[in-house]
Amino acid sequence: MLRIVLLLASLALAIQSWGGRALAAGRVALVIGNSDYRSVAKLDNPANDAKLMAETLRGLGFTLIGGGAELDLEKAGLDQAVQAFGAALVGAEVALFYYAGHGVQVRGTNYLVPVNANPTREADVDFQMVDVALVLRQMEASGTRLNLVILDACRNNPFGGRGLRATGGGLAQMQAPEGTLISYATQPGNVAQDGVDGHSPYTRALADTIAKGGLDIFQTFNAIGLQVKRSTGGAQQPWVSSSPIEGSFYFAPPQVSAAPPPPPPTPAQPPAPPEEPKLARLPEPAPADQPRPRSAKESCSRSGDTTLCTSSVLPPAHGNSYGPRNLTDGDDGTAWVEGSGGQGVGDFVVIEFDAARGVRGLTIRNGYDKDADIFGKNSRVKDVELRFSTGDSIEATLKDEPGAQHVGLSRPVKAKWVELIIRSVYPGWKYSDTAINELSVDAQ
Repeated sequence: MLRIVLLLASLALAIQSWGGRALAAGRVALVIGNSDYRSVAKLDNPANDAKLMAETLRGLGFTLIGGGAELDLEKAGLDQAVQAFGAALVGAEVALFYYAGHGVQVRGTNYLVPVNANPTREADVDFQMVDVALVLRQMEASGTRLNLVILDACRNNPFGGRGLRATGGGLAQMQAPEGTLISYATQPGNVAQDGVDGHSPYTRALADTIAKGGLDIFQTFNAIGLQVKRSTGGAQQPWVSSSPIEGSFYFAPPQVSAAPPPPPPTPAQPPAPPEEPKLARLPEPAPADQPRPRSAKESCSRSGDTTLCTSSVLPPAHGNSYGPRNLTDGDDGTAWVEGSGGQGVGDFVVIEFDAARGVRGLTIRNGYDKDADIFGKNSRVKDVELRFSTGDSIEATLKDEPGAQHVGLSRPVKAKWVELIIRSVYPGWKYSDTAINELSVDAQ
């Protein structure tokens, strides 16, 4: 009885110190490495692999359960860590579970093997090991947008000689719940190598690859698989099971090329006036009050004597809406976000006037400028085309920075409407959705 009371007290303390909303972060990871087995063959590398992964993930902004790698856990400690992991995920966006050590499948169910496991019959398994589905349920219940389960546990069955007839080699393939990607060190039912240089081939490739910028989640695990296949001479091929995942996720954001060295200084010259984008006119000029054909999918909002229409709108989420009204509300915490399903190339915003006005330019606050983190996560507009009801048009490139930017015209254009078309974007490091914070027209 005393042992049970002490275990419950330690579990409550772990949840209080590791989990809950107070410690909720954007990225939360539980990293476990079991090497020092007591009743079956010890493994050389899982503890080293877990330490490497903990260091790598910490450098990528993950909050680690327990502050680092959890090593050589008994059944009670493994249960406690998984429960604390689930509690800490409340309010998080990304959950990652990494396990290196012995793992077995029994009648198609995958189990993680604590260091004190010593089953002598099949009925012992549920009491001495941890079902991987328990980890998935903790993640699924938390409401995180992306769940990653990484299993470097497909080694030889350590209980093969004990008469556990339903115990198979390697791990069984599992169905990934919504928003979840499961990565195995090798194909279902196959056996992975433990490694001979202090790390398994799979974890070595995993740590190397996720630290590289510019790879989305699927490119990342494809690159890992290719590296493992090459390093093992084709003997081991990692496997991925995934459900559809909304948006784009990067372990590390795309790297920006270093700027070339500045040229040598030149004698001071009087500043040249800024060059305005040159207007191009179509062969057949149109009347200033040319009506604009509308699409049935457009969303429109009225502001003063103008109407703003957008080609698409991202559906409301997390208490936020992303419609055209946000373009003129003067609020940094709101933005128009396209909802076309890609990065918004070809999407447009149209400003219509009640009567033709002399347009001199547009002022744009690019991206979702709520804060630096949100700005970087979402895509921003790069190249735009401005079309006018008169048939005039210009092309301009926006800067990838927060704050107001002005696109001026070389001459005023008297027009009934102005259309801004997105031609290219600066990709966000997490989401593909493209945003514009504010938009106003310099017109008389």
